[in-house]
Amino acid sequence: MSTIIDTLVDAISSDAMVREVQILPRGTIVETDRGAGLASSFFERAIDAGEAMPDVAVLCGRPVQEVAALARSSSFLEASVGVAAMNAVVAPTPDAIERNAFDLLCEWGAGKRVVVVGHFPFVERLRSVAADLKILELIPAPGDLPAEEAPRIIPAADVVAITGTTLINHTIDGLLDLAREKRVMLLGPSTILSPLLFAFGVDVLCGSHVVDADAVYAHLKAGGCFRRMPGLRQAILLSP
Repeated sequence: MSTIIDTLVDAISSDAMVREVQILPRGTIVETDRGAGLASSFFERAIDAGEAMPDVAVLCGRPVQEVAALARSSSFLEASVGVAAMNAVVAPTPDAIERNAFDLLCEWGAGKRVVVVGHFPFVERLRSVAADLKILELIPAPGDLPAEEAPRIIPAADVVAITGTTLINHTIDGLLDLAREKRVMLLGPSTILSPLLFAFGVDVLCGSHVVDADAVYAHLKAGGCFRRMPGLRQAILLSP
């Protein structure tokens, strides 16, 4: 069980109620009476693993705390619903800044040894400024390294950027253990903008806040990806 997920779930104190849950191939949206949250869905991997679709109808009208607890599930689809539920009620703090996470990572990674967990579309740009760049992926693309290489690769890095989807597949704890004393960024739409993550070794949280759930839903339903998604506001939260 993920200690980090337990900490985040236990900290949810909102009395918001869940209104709607949508699980789409590119993402999961949870709408509450206080706002909406987004997470990656792991849809293809869940289907390949033989997971059944959760009965989202039974989640509507439930307290957000109850739905957020699904983040503990070993089911990709259920865990994505739980993370999206947390993102619906964990809003950016007042000191969060609106900035492109990839720009910040390029600044951090200039002339450094960088490891990115998750294949993002910006990696080629990062490769042009980093002294060395390695990409770890569960399903490696050409040039990537398999995720199992993390214990060998991460300890040699200066900067480690980790996809927020590791909150869904529960690999975040082990990755942060490997990245101790490194400069660590957690990024992507699944990232929960909770300052509690700083206690586990994260230096900066780069996530997003849903400001127009209808626009997000329409974009995902049309097959759009997270990059340049309408209805989202980027938010970066730096460790004190």
